[in-house]
Amino acid sequence: MNVYGTIKGKLMIIKDPKHIENIKTRKPTLVKNFHQLKGDFTWLSKLLDSHEHYAMLCKSRIFDLYGIWQIRGLNNINTFMEYYTFFQRLFNYVSHPDDNSDLFISLVSNLGTPHVDKEDVHLLGLYGNTTYQIFLGGSVRQEFTISPGDYLFIPHGQKHRVFSKTPRIILSIGFFGEMKC
Repeated sequence: MNVYGTIKGKLMIIKDPKHIENIKTRKPTLVKNFHQLKGDFTWLSKLLDSHEHYAMLCKSRIFDLYGIWQIRGLNNINTFMEYYTFFQRLFNYVSHPDDNSDLFISLVSNLGTPHVDKEDVHLLGLYGNTTYQIFLGGSVRQEFTISPGDYLFIPHGQKHRVFSKTPRIILSIGFFGEMKC
């Protein structure tokens, strides 16, 4: 069984039924070559410019997390809304007011601190290479490296750490509501 979708006329595909089953049973899951975006990021420059003015009015939208920039609340931008809708429908999430789409951007390699998210996180590699270390107890159990076009699912409550190996841009879509698969 293949799961297909399109965003901006580009095909998204999950070929292996084990990937869908792993996500439904709340296991960290990597799907390589899920979606290939072109390397033109002038749209990001425009987005940053537009948010710069907005950030002056609302400081909570753009965060600098020790060299990792986070731009929050991008569900209202068409491209990001299409991804959000795709995952919400595929995994039948119950809507929650805190559901969101964020961009994480870093210009240098860096290592994040281990943390746990309250929401299910769907990550799309847009630029660069990023490794996610998944913990079991106090030690690393799995490592997943995502590149442009790759997709990674991390269920809520799963301790993990991020290591950006190169400058990177990641789209993070978080669902706080229940998955009703």
